Amino acid sequence: MIRFVESIGHMQIWDVDGVRFMNRIKLSVTVDQFLEDIQNLKRFLEDEQYVHDSKIIRQIYSHFGFMPLFRLGFEAFEGDFLKMCRWYCGQYFISWYEEPESEALAAPSIARAIAVMLGGCAKDYSRKLREQNIRSAGYDDILRELMHEEFELFCRAKVVEALESGNGLKYIRSKIGLAHLTALCADEAPEMTRNYLSEVVKGFTRRRETITKSALSNELFGNDYYPYFSGADCDSRFHELFCKVITGEEKVQSKKFTQENYLEMDVRMDMWKLFSLRGGGIMTTHVNFAQINSPSLRTEVKHYMKFYLSPMTDRAVYPVGYIAHALNCLTSRNPNIKYAADISEADVKALFVFMETEYISPSGKKLNTVTINMVFSCCSTFFEYLMGDQRSSDIKSPRPHRNPFKDVSFVNISSYGKRTEVIPESIMEKLDAHIDELPEQYALLYKIFSNTGMRAKEAFFLEADCIEPSMHEDLFQIRYTPYKVLAARRKAGLDDFHRVLIHAKLADEIRAWAKETEKLRQRTGQPYLFLSLHPGSEGRMLGVTRFTRAVNGLLSRHSIGEDDGTPWHFTSRQCRKTVAVTLIENGATAAELAYVLGHLNSGTSMKYYAEVRKMKLAELNTGFFKKQFELRIPAEQLERFNEEERKLLYIDFRLDKRRVELGFCLQGPEIGGCDRRSNLYGCVNCRHLCTGRQYLKYWQELLAEQERRLAELERVYERTGVTQYGDFREYQQTRHLCDGYKSVVSSISESGCK
Repeated sequence: MIRFVESIGHMQIWDVDGVRFMNRIKLSVTVDQFLEDIQNLKRFLEDEQYVHDSKIIRQIYSHFGFMPLFRLGFEAFEGDFLKMCRWYCGQYFISWYEEPESEALAAPSIARAIAVMLGGCAKDYSRKLREQNIRSAGYDDILRELMHEEFELFCRAKVVEALESGNGLKYIRSKIGLAHLTALCADEAPEMTRNYLSEVVKGFTRRRETITKSALSNELFGNDYYPYFSGADCDSRFHELFCKVITGEEKVQSKKFTQENYLEMDVRMDMWKLFSLRGGGIMTTHVNFAQINSPSLRTEVKHYMKFYLSPMTDRAVYPVGYIAHALNCLTSRNPNIKYAADISEADVKALFVFMETEYISPSGKKLNTVTINMVFSCCSTFFEYLMGDQRSSDIKSPRPHRNPFKDVSFVNISSYGKRTEVIPESIMEKLDAHIDELPEQYALLYKIFSNTGMRAKEAFFLEADCIEPSMHEDLFQIRYTPYKVLAARRKAGLDDFHRVLIHAKLADEIRAWAKETEKLRQRTGQPYLFLSLHPGSEGRMLGVTRFTRAVNGLLSRHSIGEDDGTPWHFTSRQCRKTVAVTLIENGATAAELAYVLGHLNSGTSMKYYAEVRKMKLAELNTGFFKKQFELRIPAEQLERFNEEERKLLYIDFRLDKRRVELGFCLQGPEIGGCDRRSNLYGCVNCRHLCTGRQYLKYWQELLAEQERRLAELERVYERTGVTQYGDFREYQQTRHLCDGYKSVVSSISESGCK
């Protein structure tokens, strides 16, 4: 029963179904109109008329005002009133969700739902909700909690709908954010989420697309969203499930894709997508035959590449590019060439001249001799296939009777290759000073390269337990697999691992990094020390390209270059050669060099001694030899040697070919063999002897002994009464040898040799 009780001051007292309700008097609204509004509100709520029209609730709001309406609803019709509020919340969510341009919601405001119910602007209602009388009554907290509950229910329904239909989660993510979406998936539908993710990754396999974290993230949530996915923005349970389904599908793809490469090698297609295993992951290689202009020659090359790749699909596909360059040049210069059989020796000779003198590559550079040799070698192999018994019977083009590329030979081709440079000491010092600015694993890799001279593959495939103890104090062994000589090692009966010594500090850094990345290896099942931390490829083998790019970036930032200002371009190969040359300069023998670099024989190491041949004559002065060998070499003696002879002299010193008892012999080959090599007296005063401080102790002993002999000889002469012994040959020889020792000791002491 609803009735008016009385008026007190500016307030009206009403009895609404036993609930006492007070409302401020409005002169524009009569008591009868208020009564009618209250009765209409009751019917409006009980009959759920709001489902069809909001006109009545808005009219009542215009009469009552914001606070009285909500106080009446909460105090007199609480259950039905909250039910209506929930319905309007749902209506707001529907309109918000269906509007593509609407903003994403993390914590939706109840003011937006009130605006749908009463009309007007949400900002006005937001302000009203902050008023003291609303807050003191607790209505704002109730409404916010109601809004949150409805939002959760709405989002859960949308997530389940998307998972069941397989329509994807991109749109939902754009509306509610990644953290909320992934938490709902993990909380409300974990099994459904697992099945959905499994089906999505299987779709990658059906399309023959490699599955990666970034690829799956983009498929689920939209392009370029992965950087946010692995952090706090994603629910950890969802991320764990996400990684688990990827790992499982990677195993399937690793086996399936490589076994089904033959499906891609279809001569009817101009683009082949082939897969191979690299560092625990799958590498995709695209073979583009469309770069060959002639369709008939393109078909012949496809048949050849199908034969070339069939036994081992992880082989390099560079022959296509080289052959394409040659065939395009040939057909552009001779339009009559339709098939390989049409190519004559004259065409090939003209091609050689063109490539050597006129051809400009797509990068704007002329071809070097090594590249031309590769082009002709690949073309020759291509012709051998077309002429041989292994030629496919599906090839309908004429069979060549002669290989015109076979007669083109390149003499001493290895001498044309670009030599790996040795990193100058000044650059090494500056790089060492800034190397810790790199990401930790890149800095550690550089230290391993510069201390051991490992090849890139050997360093990048180091395993977490690669550090072993050694017999030497403050030194440890680092164990690695020398892949380049692995087959030769096995043939020689050696194990698969090579070990070299490193200092304790580097060993500690390696073990610390292994401990820091232990969880990543456990998660990915990889044993390797260096795994990618980059979003999208996390847990895969680290690539040498990113490492060298990082080091070169460091060089660029600090303007580290050669003395003339030329920027230095770093490659990992430079470290190996730098280690080798540094060892040679510090006296390492060929056998010691072979041990450090992992060569199976010292002959392979001998090539590094030739690096000194690049040094300038001015560098090979007396100061250089004094620094390198701690020797005293008279300048006038060294002047007898030209630049080439000084380089050979340096190598002879390194190989101990000129060593004598107390130094090295400088006698040139033009003088002939030395007849004093077994005569210490002859070496002491020989102008060809160069010695140094490391021999000073022995020279001092010889001087002391010779001075004793000279004094003893003088005493003998005095006892026998001989006073004119200065011309005696025995005395002269003893005296001359003593003076020679004094001269050498004095010269070494004053020369500054250390």
